[in-house]
Amino acid sequence: MSRVSRKALTFCMLFAASSVAARADLINNWNLVTTGNFYSHSSTEIDGNVRIGGAMSVDKYNVGIHLGSPYRSQDTLVVGGSVTGEVRVQTGNAQIGGAGAQVTAVDGTTGVHTNVGAVQNIGVQDALELKADSQAFAAMATLAANVATLPSGQPSGALFTVAAVDANKIAVFNINGADLFSSKTQQIDLKLANGMTESSVGTVVINVTGASFSMNNGMGNFVGFFTSDWARSHVIWNFTDATSLDFTNHEFDGAILAYQASLQSGSAPIQGSVFVKEFLGPNGVGQTGEIHLPLFKGFDPASHPAVPEPASVTMLGLAAAAGAAWRLKRLRAA
Repeated sequence: MSRVSRKALTFCMLFAASSVAARADLINNWNLVTTGNFYSHSSTEIDGNVRIGGAMSVDKYNVGIHLGSPYRSQDTLVVGGSVTGEVRVQTGNAQIGGAGAQVTAVDGTTGVHTNVGAVQNIGVQDALELKADSQAFAAMATLAANVATLPSGQPSGALFTVAAVDANKIAVFNINGADLFSSKTQQIDLKLANGMTESSVGTVVINVTGASFSMNNGMGNFVGFFTSDWARSHVIWNFTDATSLDFTNHEFDGAILAYQASLQSGSAPIQGSVFVKEFLGPNGVGQTGEIHLPLFKGFDPASHPAVPEPASVTMLGLAAAAGAAWRLKRLRAA
């Protein structure tokens, strides 16, 4: 094999390994991401793919039970640390940074790979991306026409009314979580107003302030449009500064982004994707109920980088010109 071929092969191998670790656009591509550890000490499952930054400690856990055949060639379980317990990857393959003796791939093209150095630090980089996503959502201007009516006195329903979107088809709400996650809330509903339709609204961002929230205090359930497949894939709850979330006794609808939080879930499912610091443990049981698809299909700040500054554009132009001159010199010398 020639020196050039060896270099090309080495580059391809490094790129293939690093592409698993350096995966941007997390919130559009994964059903569950934790930047720290994951615990699930009950027999449960997740519909889609899983990306764990730290260690994974489970009893019996099934991954990718509702993924289609295209996922057979993809890594649907990626863990930065070791895996303790029995994990069955129903569709796709696994990349494990440490040990994973009880991880099996039921229907994948490459199977299970352990002690993979390329994924051992994914929790650090994923935490940076999720933090940037959360801050980007929090910084979006709130349109005055979008109103969240929350209970203030006697128990009543909460209603999020989408009446306008920005140029990216995003509707934004800013709420104090204590006003929603309380026994005063009998139900939580969503509606589109002013002629808005599913095709005219690309994303609903609900920025929630506050450090700790629970749905175990007598509050009601999600109802109406919140329980539709569209809402579950286009609504994202951005818990901007939460460190603790407990949804043990209630189903939760929509994607959850809480990059600083430990999450505890119960027998009721989470209907949408989850992006958190960790699932509660080791003193808690972590994920008990199922996590369901769909993936989040709304706006992902990581896939919309800022436009380069004029100086950067100039440098890009100089680099392109230098590259063209070098190629011309090579052609003349040939």
